[in-house]
Amino acid sequence: MSFKRRSVHRKEYHSRRKIQILIIAILLALLVVLDIYSLSVNNFKVTFGEACTAIYNRIMGIEPDGYIEMMIDYVVIEVNSPRAIAAIAVGTTLAVCGAVMQTVTHNPLAEPYTIGISSAALFGVTISIALGISMVPGLDRDAATGVNAFIFAMIPAMVIVLITSIRKLSPNMMILVGIGMMYLFTSITTLSQLTLDRVPRLQV
Repeated sequence: MSFKRRSVHRKEYHSRRKIQILIIAILLALLVVLDIYSLSVNNFKVTFGEACTAIYNRIMGIEPDGYIEMMIDYVVIEVNSPRAIAAIAVGTTLAVCGAVMQTVTHNPLAEPYTIGISSAALFGVTISIALGISMVPGLDRDAATGVNAFIFAMIPAMVIVLITSIRKLSPNMMILVGIGMMYLFTSITTLSQLTLDRVPRLQV
């Protein structure tokens, strides 16, 4: 009986595994199609077929002949390709980070808002845009905004890691600490916005 039960579980596992592999393959194929389609989205009108042709010609080393073909090659390869590659890289990184976060906390609903990362990053953006404060001196406004968001987003993560290293926390306690950090930074951000609304001349 035990052997039959193990055999049934093994068959169910392999069946679910095949379904998962099929879903991943379909999603990857859809990603490739959408990625190629994104290469044709620009002010300069490029069709899906022309984008595929430009990619094929670049891979095969075929030089474009004619002004229109050169413009299509430039738009697809030089302008749109870096944007598409960056979108895939960023999306993959966020997906992996989300999966790791949910695995560590044993909570499928865990997200950056749950453990206070997004709220802390918003506070960093607020002090950069409203007050012109940069955590790294010498940066312009746009660069300071991104750097502030990253630095403040690391604060809840480092607090949780520090508390966990000192005292072993359960996944539920980690989430509670993150929620506390979220409310803390949200309240500070709200207070800053209300104060700046009253005294707009303080903005840099």
